[in-house]
Amino acid sequence: MVDIGTRLGPFDIAALPIGAYAPRWFMQEQHMDPQQSVRLYQQLNEPRVIPIHWGVFELADESLDEPPAQLSLALREAGVEQHRFYPLKIGEHLEVSPNS
Repeated sequence: MVDIGTRLGPFDIAALPIGAYAPRWFMQEQHMDPQQSVRLYQQLNEPRVIPIHWGVFELADESLDEPPAQLSLALREAGVEQHRFYPLKIGEHLEVSPNS
C-alpha cells in the first residue's frame, strides 16, 4: 500500500476504516485500526478523510465509541491535525466542494 498514492492518486478525499479491529490478533488481517488508517493517510499524501466501519454495529470487541477516541489519539501521536479527519456520526453529513 505504500505506493497507492503515487499509483492511483492524487486523492482529495478518502474513506478509511477505523473500526472493527479488536482483538488485533484475530482482526489484523481483515480490518485496519485507527493507527494504520493514519499511516495510510500519510502515504496517500494527506487527503481529507471520512473514517468508516465504526459506530453502527458491534462487529468486534471494541465499543462503538472507541474508534474515534483511538483515532484522536493516533492523530495526536502522529502530529496530524484533527480537522483532516471527519468521523461522522449516524445522520451527520459533510458537504464537499472542490475548493473546501
